[in-house]
Amino acid sequence: MREVGIWVVGLQGLAVLQVGAAYLLAPRAAGGGAWFGVPVAPGFAATAEGGRIAGGYRRAVVGWTLASLVALAALALLAADAWPGLAAAGLVTLAQVGGCTAAWSAAHRASLPHAVPTPGSMIRRASLGPVTGALRPAMDLVGFLILGAAALYLWSRWDQLPERFPVHWGPSGPDRWGTRRPADVFGPLGFGAGMVAMMVALRWVLAWQLPAGATPRAQATRRLGLDALQGTGWFIAGLTAVGALTPLAGGPEVVIVGAGVGMLVLLVASVVALVRLSALPPDPPGPPPPAGALRWGGLLYANPEDPALWVPKGAGLGYTVNLGHPRGKLTLALLVGLPIALSLGLAWLTS
Repeated sequence: MREVGIWVVGLQGLAVLQVGAAYLLAPRAAGGGAWFGVPVAPGFAATAEGGRIAGGYRRAVVGWTLASLVALAALALLAADAWPGLAAAGLVTLAQVGGCTAAWSAAHRASLPHAVPTPGSMIRRASLGPVTGALRPAMDLVGFLILGAAALYLWSRWDQLPERFPVHWGPSGPDRWGTRRPADVFGPLGFGAGMVAMMVALRWVLAWQLPAGATPRAQATRRLGLDALQGTGWFIAGLTAVGALTPLAGGPEVVIVGAGVGMLVLLVASVVALVRLSALPPDPPGPPPPAGALRWGGLLYANPEDPALWVPKGAGLGYTVNLGHPRGKLTLALLVGLPIALSLGLAWLTS
């Protein structure tokens, strides 16, 4: 089973590459005249100082990404027991995110002396309304169709299912078994359907709450966030369906291959979307936030006087919750807690 652990650690490498690509492309994809969360004069990025700031940031992101890949390779090759290394692999990715975020904050601080005044009020309120054509309700059915197809296939092959089959693998091989009964065969698909439903509900809620923008870049930025949620739901559905088919397909290798293919598709899709967003004309600078409202290099925002729950990120890419709003902290807790709950649920299902 060491080989299985090595391949799972390898999957974490795809996540590391996705994080690194997102951080590298974020400055180019950000609009509104923001340069690492700081409003600067047009053309500042092409100046010597702008190039110095951007170069330092890129070197830090590439460095953290390469260091994370090296750490993952060490875990895969040197660990006597690869399974405990899986938890360490997750910590490697967290360290990479922390390091890249610190690099962004450093670039933000270096850009502050070059900030220029921007017109407008001190309130960053944005209008609310759905993105035209962004919901595409029929596409939300894809995840459920994937799970339904897996259920029908299992039902049609019911007589071919073994009376007893492994549902979890540990360091020494299978350590938990299921039997040919509906709860064990279809249970993972039902759990996957619940997770997909949560992703669909979150996407619809955000589609009606995120600020609507009039420019192509604002629309594309909002649509990117909604499409990411939809793609995540499809990934969860596909991975759950593949896992449910293991009694017919064999060991965990099929799940690992399915996860690898799904993560690779998500990586390519996210990079293509960010590159396309970078090619759109920049938005005009928005109104400056009050002093002290921006936190963590423009990634967070807190202004009790601003009535908007969702505001454009000071970093210039996407939207963030106004932590000064009465529902701001609860909304952020739900957004952070939902992915954690999904991960814990998946871990419980496979433990």
